[in-house]
Amino acid sequence: MEAFDFARVAKDWHCNRCELPMTGPRRWILAGRQFLAAIAGAIAVATIISIPWHLQAVPSRASSGGALATEAIAAPGAIHRDRANLLAQAEPVTIGLSNSNPANGQMDIPINSILQFEFDRPLDDEFEELDVTIDPPISLAFNTEDNRLVLEPAEPMTFSTDYLIQIPSQAAIPLTEDIQVEFRTEPQFTYEDDVLPLLDASCVGCHRPAGRARRWALDSYDAVLDYIDKGDPDSELLDPIWTNRHAVIARARRFTQSPIEGTSTQITSGSPEVTYTRQKGYSLERLGQWTPAEAELVTTWIVQDEAAENSAARALRQ
Repeated sequence: MEAFDFARVAKDWHCNRCELPMTGPRRWILAGRQFLAAIAGAIAVATIISIPWHLQAVPSRASSGGALATEAIAAPGAIHRDRANLLAQAEPVTIGLSNSNPANGQMDIPINSILQFEFDRPLDDEFEELDVTIDPPISLAFNTEDNRLVLEPAEPMTFSTDYLIQIPSQAAIPLTEDIQVEFRTEPQFTYEDDVLPLLDASCVGCHRPAGRARRWALDSYDAVLDYIDKGDPDSELLDPIWTNRHAVIARARRFTQSPIEGTSTQITSGSPEVTYTRQKGYSLERLGQWTPAEAELVTTWIVQDEAAENSAARALRQ
């Protein structure tokens, strides 16, 4: 194999600038420069690869006016990270309901109650409109107090009524979930507070185990339930035959010294009915009869209040 002759090749190289033959030192200087340039290029490439890409601001022509705007360019990895951050910032902050008063499904709510909803973060106190519905419809005024929404009815609600409040998510309150709260208001009349005293004064003297009408006892709530159907105005307790029968006894109360001719009920001064009435301190005028107002009360209790036995709400006010 023929040896490579550097000297002969060098004679054929020429300097680009001076067109002089490339000889001795000049040749080696050029080769060194080329070597150093190659090393510098490799270092630059390695540096660019090893440095993380970041957003760089570059000028671009604006859509109008010729002004310059700044656009951002980034490496693919940086785009994913920054997109996630931007999306997180763009998502609206939602508000969750912590509790409400009344609670969903709560019974026996006072008719003059103020409705309150407590959330897990403070509310905006600058909005002037709120999308809220209540059924049956009533006028409501609202107010915010830190993290509470307060709804105040313009007038008392109706006795023994099922209400439904609905508050959808909206700009003023961006809720995590729409709110629906059902509740029932307190009864107007109850057995313990209204019906029991009435029956005790007019009927229980006879309609009890020791009375003459013991077969039709009315001396307890459970006994009374045998003669009514909740919500039914035609319940047996409201049948006029009860009133007519009691009217006969009512006329008999004036003749307590001797049996009453022409009646099936014999009332004397020592009868259990009279004794019970006097022991209780009731007037004999009440024995065996209801006034029209009392009959209306019992009807409302059965139909509207569905024969409620008691009311905690009413007990708190007494």
